[in-house]
Amino acid sequence: MVDITAIKPQEIEQQWDTIKPFISRALEHSLKEYSADDLKHKMIKGEYLLLGFYDGGKILAIVSAELLTYPRKKIVNIVTAAGSNMDSWLDEWWNAITVLAKEQGADEITVSGRVGWLKALKKYGFKRQYTVLAVKL
Repeated sequence: MVDITAIKPQEIEQQWDTIKPFISRALEHSLKEYSADDLKHKMIKGEYLLLGFYDGGKILAIVSAELLTYPRKKIVNIVTAAGSNMDSWLDEWWNAITVLAKEQGADEITVSGRVGWLKALKKYGFKRQYTVLAVKL
């Protein structure tokens, strides 16, 4: 059984040495819009929610999310997700993020990431909405 803990903003600094490798691993696959320290500051300010997934005290994964409020809807957007043994925590992640989204009055949950996430999340009803193309200058 995986334990899920919301890591509070006031706990980020104390736990950063454990959290940072997970955040950095997720950001390796990004467009480098953020550094791990950029996200740390957003987490400390409470702009991003951070969930830790543990098995017997061993951390399996760290997931960060933000609430996006638009004129016509609210969306919980997954910003980063990284861990090991995804099969052991993915269902718990889905349950936790669904509860969180409903508590926040969100209409949808989004994930921007590598194509592999589509395969992993398809069983929860995720489908491709956009394709993002980028070129380095």
